[in-house]
Amino acid sequence: VPARLAHRLRRTGVRSGDIVGLLAPRGALALAGLVATIRAGAACLPLAPGDPVRRNQEVLDDAGCAHVLVSEPIDWLPDAQVLDDPSLIDEDTTATSLPAPSPLDLAYAITTSGSTGRPKVVGIPHQGILNLVLASMEDHDLIRDTDVMLWTAAPTVDITMQNCLMALSAGAAVAIADGDDLPANRMLATARALGGTVLDLPAAVIGPYGRSLLPRLADAGARVIIVGGSQL
Repeated sequence: VPARLAHRLRRTGVRSGDIVGLLAPRGALALAGLVATIRAGAACLPLAPGDPVRRNQEVLDDAGCAHVLVSEPIDWLPDAQVLDDPSLIDEDTTATSLPAPSPLDLAYAITTSGSTGRPKVVGIPHQGILNLVLASMEDHDLIRDTDVMLWTAAPTVDITMQNCLMALSAGAAVAIADGDDLPANRMLATARALGGTVLDLPAAVIGPYGRSLLPRLADAGARVIIVGGSQL
């Protein structure tokens, strides 16, 4: 799917340097949309489908998104490309080649509310995420090709990009739990059920639950717990 979708994005006018919006909950479709957008040479801007329409429209306008990927048809985005469009199976992936990005091309963008409360779009270049992924793999051994990265955050959160792209770059698997949220009380059962060996958890989760959660995750097969953002 990502290859066919990447070629369709190119055929419909997406070019290197463009930002493509992605409105999809955490899941296989969102992951396919992220990979396809990057392969098409554009930057992916994930947004939450449940956010107010006005907020998402303002972000898309501010970022200059002429192309948007959605998990299902949306009335206020009639021209958006649906991620599981059956016609993608007929997309020709041999007609043209996909571009190779330059280091300063944007790989993805995220939104932050900022001090004013108005969402701001922040772009991350390929050299930034590439250096982070390589350091994670080669310097810190955070991911191996035998690992299963449990996707724990929303698509709109920055660590999602690091975790998913790190896992795929290393040849590891990305495990996706059912539902939009993955609260602390479901973390252990989900990691055990999906065979998660690497998890990235907020310090806010580790803090109150760490004394009991971490040993149980280790017993369930977790090899690495990544944590950051706040003091433990």
